[in-house]
Amino acid sequence: MLDVASDAVDAAVRSIEDVLSVDPRDLECKGRAFQNWLNRYAADLLKQSADGETKIRIRTLLSEIKSGPGEYAPEIVNYGYIAWCDAGRDPASFREAHIEFDTADGSKIVKARQLLAQVRDDILRIPG
Repeated sequence: MLDVASDAVDAAVRSIEDVLSVDPRDLECKGRAFQNWLNRYAADLLKQSADGETKIRIRTLLSEIKSGPGEYAPEIVNYGYIAWCDAGRDPASFREAHIEFDTADGSKIVKARQLLAQVRDDILRIPG
């Protein structure tokens, strides 16, 4: 548990460093919304190859269940997807991206589309 807390503190420090070092030209190139999402969740776009394969590393502690420690991973990835699309990027590239993030149980790598499907399922289950 101490390692997880230490990793969370390190991620927060890196996130602050990233915010302070943002080049205004990067904001224009990547899109403000997506850059803000990257900064807020201490995320990195690790690779986006010519064949469309994308990997995103989120350094903020996330949870796979709503009641777990950390923010709910599907919602955070959904925010990233919206920002990605707002920046004019190909939505299919994000949906097929590998998302790597830390949970209280360790590191996870999943396809974005799996997390996005969970958000849609949650919305459909809302009573009323």
